[in-house]
Amino acid sequence: NTCADGVTINPNCRLSEKPIRWDYFQDLNRRRLYNVTSSLINLKKNEPAFQFGDFYYQIGSSYQKKLQITHNSMNVNILGNFDLSPQPINPEFQNIGWWYEYFSGDSLKVENTTQSLTLKQGEYRLYTTKKLSPPKGGYIKYILSAANEIAGQTFKMTVVPNPTNDETVLTYNVNNTKKEVSVTIFDTMGKIVELHKNIPVANGANQWSIGKKLQEGIYFIQLNVDGECAIEKLVKTK
Repeated sequence: NTCADGVTINPNCRLSEKPIRWDYFQDLNRRRLYNVTSSLINLKKNEPAFQFGDFYYQIGSSYQKKLQITHNSMNVNILGNFDLSPQPINPEFQNIGWWYEYFSGDSLKVENTTQSLTLKQGEYRLYTTKKLSPPKGGYIKYILSAANEIAGQTFKMTVVPNPTNDETVLTYNVNNTKKEVSVTIFDTMGKIVELHKNIPVANGANQWSIGKKLQEGIYFIQLNVDGECAIEKLVKTK
């Protein structure tokens, strides 16, 4: 119900034009989505394989999807796991030899074109036979699983006490101090009620006190570490 000025709230403004949210670009997850989308558009515009290649796709009823593009400039194999748990997928690579994963920068030597790969829930990969320039924003170093595991590191977050009638303590672990960490608190309508950026980080266990000024209700605490996030529900009582 925000009006065109971006400030006024009025039920009559439900369908009004909204101002552009430039602050979205400061959100690590939104910026990552922007970079991924921008990089894919760049591939489509500048790589002949995405314009003129022969393609084959398999989407069917399975939660594992794949798309293949064959072109004399390079072959492309795109895989995605849309299931809620890790699943194997047969990529059916078009040829043996070295393949390069675009988003992570990893390389894979294929000696058996039907060798199975296991993708985590929500994971996607884009393999090419030609080494491409890094995507916008750099390589994606971490893959987030349902257990909040990041690249072999257990990314644990706890919110205690919970429920609470005062402040609560957010505890999390990181494996080095070169991390960009922020904490966002949302209400049940998705509105940001607190935002803490550039939180100091120490190697190992870290603690951050939050929620003292929150009113009674249910909130969602989102911890962002270098673009990956973990979320916990917080109940604030009287």
